[in-house]
This record gives sequence, structure tokens and C-alpha cells, in this order.
Amino acid sequence: MTQADRTQLSEIEIQRHSFAHVLAMAALRVFKNTKIGIGAVVDNGFYQDFQFETPIGKSDLEKIEREMQSIIEEEVSFQQLFVSKEQAFDILNLQGQIFKTEILQNIAEEQVSFYRTGKEFIDLCRGPHVDHTGKLGAFKLISISGVYWNNDKTRPQLQRILGVSFPTEAELSNYFKEREAKKEKDHRKLGQKLDLFTFVADNGSGLPIWLPKGFSVIDTIRNFVRKEQSKAGYTYVSTPSIVKSSVFEDSSVPQSK
Repeated sequence: MTQADRTQLSEIEIQRHSFAHVLAMAALRVFKNTKIGIGAVVDNGFYQDFQFETPIGKSDLEKIEREMQSIIEEEVSFQQLFVSKEQAFDILNLQGQIFKTEILQNIAEEQVSFYRTGKEFIDLCRGPHVDHTGKLGAFKLISISGVYWNNDKTRPQLQRILGVSFPTEAELSNYFKEREAKKEKDHRKLGQKLDLFTFVADNGSGLPIWLPKGFSVIDTIRNFVRKEQSKAGYTYVSTPSIVKSSVFEDSSVPQSK
């Protein structure tokens, strides 16, 4: 890992990038013949896309998580390798990694970078990574969802595993505490808890019915705004709730006769 590489990513981003590789390695240990898609760093963590022979569920994340922890405890090294594009195709075809082969096709350089993690896992990647898995911090896999390869609905559907990671267990624990606190402060939850509004499924998503307490709050805010606008010299008009459709037509477009 060169100093130039390190300046492109922060230390925590390098850790999270490395976690995505460990996730891929662990998934292949637990579920053989898995195809690997894109992996990336995101806010507070990382993700990796997969095509499993049989789609997995959230309960399977614990198996992968345990294997990831084993890899971390093994202190497996990350080693960068440079090979010709022709050799790279051979490596990926031998692995059956069809999605990585497609990525390789779009790389212009004739020499490409792989990272070997231990003896069993090698992946097409520019890096950088930590020196070995023992330098990774605390992590937790939190969700699994469906995505399309290259965000194209005509392409195969993959499964995205999302994880969070921090340098220490204390920071990871604090993240989950803050996450729970935010849920408690969610306006949708608080509004119903305080009898301000309620939701009825038949009305549609996100369309509240304001209850007496809630309507009182709206009325108070509305009166305050009107008072301030009146102080500023504003006056009011009222328009019909229903008008002819021609009102909404663009007057700049010539009308056919």
C-alpha cells in the first residue's frame, strides 16, 4: 500500500473497504460457488453484492458473521498482485466469477490489480487495504436486500449484505445506541404516541389523519404565521379549490384550432 494510495482514502475507509473483502471471503467459505458482485464503502460501513446458488435469509448473516470473525482472528494478510489482463481473465474464468469478468472487460489498462487474502481468496481490486485482517475493528452485519446487477432490471438479481464497522467495540455500541434513540424520536412514532395523528392504510402511504390534538397544533402554527405576515404588511386572497384544467396548461404552447 503506497502513501499515495493512503491519501485517497481515510484510515476508516480503508478498514471498511477491507471488511467488504473479508465479507466476500467469508461468504464463499460458508456458501460454495457464490458469485461476487460489487463491494463498496458507505456511511458507517460497507456492503458486498452476491449471487448465491440459493437465496439466503437474514438468519444466514450470523453464519457469515462468525466466519468473518474467524478470518479476523487468523490475521490473514492482504497482498496486492499485478497481472496482465489476459491472466486476469484466466483467473476469474477459473473461479467462475462472471460479474468480475464483466467488470474486467470495461478496464482499459493492460495490467490490472488483484488482492490476495490468505491462500484461498483472490479478487479483482485496486485497493488499498489494511496489512492484515487483525488490524480491522469492530463490525456487525445488519441487513440483506435485493439489487439488480448494474442497477439494471433486465440483469440478474443479486443480494446485497450491508454491514457497519468502527475502529472499536465502544464506537460500534454507541452507533447502535444512537440508532435506537433516533427511532424513538422519529416523528411518525412520536406523532402517534402523542395522539397528534394516525395512519389508515386505505388512505395511502404517508398520508396522516390529524386528530384533535394535532389539528390544534396546526391551528396554533397557522395563526402564528398569519399574525407575523400581517405585521409584515401581507394581505390574503382565496382561490377556488377546483378550476378548469386550462388553468394548468402552459400558455406558451400554441393551441391547435
